[in-house]
Amino acid sequence: PRGATRWCKSTAPPNTIVDMTSPELLVYGKTDCADYVRSKALLAALEVDHDFVNVLEDADAASRAAELSGGVATPVIVFSDGSYVVEPTNEELAAKLGRAVPDGHTSSEVCAI
Repeated sequence: PRGATRWCKSTAPPNTIVDMTSPELLVYGKTDCADYVRSKALLAALEVDHDFVNVLEDADAASRAAELSGGVATPVIVFSDGSYVVEPTNEELAAKLGRAVPDGHTSSEVCAI
């Protein structure tokens, strides 16, 4: 459900984890997903580098994202330590990154646009 972010450590076998030496994040999502577009804008505003994998174009990525999210929810954002969040609000994503949400990017400001 929206806003029900799950924070956890991945328990998948090592060969299913993407090498996260750089950039900081791997984002599984869909380019037309409003939550991905919002998260992408926040990451850009925070100047956080990330790789994006479109789950509509990559069946293996879709399976991995579904395994992590427990369904078809996107975006699934995987951090270099193996932890991940599913459909985070901007506040939740910024907090996970240890950053403040920039002006114009709070969830209430984004929803009002």
